[in-house]
Amino acid sequence: MKIKINIPEIIVLCFLITFFCAKTISMPHMLSNGMIAFSGIVCFGYAFIKHKVSLWQILLAVGLSVLMFISTIYNGNSSILEILWIWCYFGVAIMLKKFSIKSKKISCLLLVITLIYGIKILLGVSAVDAIGGDSGNNIATYILFYVFLIYIKRYEEGKSIVYWPSIIAIALSIWGNGRAGLLASIIMFVLIFLYDYKCVSKERKTLLIKVIVLLIVAVLIMGIFLRPYIETFLMKFYYYGYSSVRTKIFMEYILNSVNSIGNFILGVPMISDSTPLLTVYSSNPHNSFLMLHAKYGIIGFSYVLLVLIRFLIKQCKEKKYMYLIVFVVWFVRSMFDWTGFPGIFDILFFYFLLVSCDENNVKIDRIEKKIYNFFRMCLHKISCKKDNKNLKKVRHS
Repeated sequence: MKIKINIPEIIVLCFLITFFCAKTISMPHMLSNGMIAFSGIVCFGYAFIKHKVSLWQILLAVGLSVLMFISTIYNGNSSILEILWIWCYFGVAIMLKKFSIKSKKISCLLLVITLIYGIKILLGVSAVDAIGGDSGNNIATYILFYVFLIYIKRYEEGKSIVYWPSIIAIALSIWGNGRAGLLASIIMFVLIFLYDYKCVSKERKTLLIKVIVLLIVAVLIMGIFLRPYIETFLMKFYYYGYSSVRTKIFMEYILNSVNSIGNFILGVPMISDSTPLLTVYSSNPHNSFLMLHAKYGIIGFSYVLLVLIRFLIKQCKEKKYMYLIVFVVWFVRSMFDWTGFPGIFDILFFYFLLVSCDENNVKIDRIEKKIYNFFRMCLHKISCKKDNKNLKKVRHS
């Protein structure tokens, strides 16, 4: 009996495992980031070798790299090494889209991660300590990333709706003590249920009973094992309510971006006398789209906005509701924390981009041919000029 080895799947799973380990095991940031970046670039390299990376994708990655480089020269918000994230996350997205990566494998990985975190919860380890001292809010970001992949892949494979991934996201968001993460996870559960109830199960009462029983069991289990964390979360909610320093940070960034043409075009320098809040909060605007502007400038911001609008319109027309659900939750979570640009949620953005362009390959191929012919013509002219110069030198001598 021959055992079929799915190399692309192994490479992607290595990235997903590497990301979890790098964000869970305490180690120097340079080492953890290097591990993630290397495994992501391996994904890009493998896809390139297998001819799954097209010319327009390379040009896009180069374009984003140039935008980040120019923005960095102006405002110093990034380091040159951060350019690697573009190629890393784009590579993972291409692997996920162009190769057969089974949802079952990602589901197994999420269950293992949940088991590891579950043991830490039983041992009384805080979410901050569990992820090497980073903010507990990041727990929800990491878990939602895996949950997104499970729902996308199950949808593409034509599998039935499951609720356990979104329940895991809710439970671990409570442990992480993050309001934005919990909000996004609850929205995901509600949207998944509405989609299942209205579109898949066609309003069958049996589904309603099943979900109610599932919720009761989940609440009881969380009440038993997460009681201290629930109490801490409720105390935080009662103390802060719906208010957050994030709104002040947002306003500080926006006001600084419109006060200067340079800031508007290339991004606001986030450590300066005019940005005291951003300076205190380590250049973190707690909003992925403000970070997008800060790292890539208005051109990068506008491009991403256009891609997202195009994706949204396309999925609405085609009634691909699971993509829309993932998009909505991805967007909500990105509005209240630095999850992307660059960040792990970039993989979802690039995936949205690839889904949007999937049916426009003919147009893209034409554009690629035009670009290829243009560069070929330029190289031909340059070589002709060199040949003419050499002939003139020969004749002169």
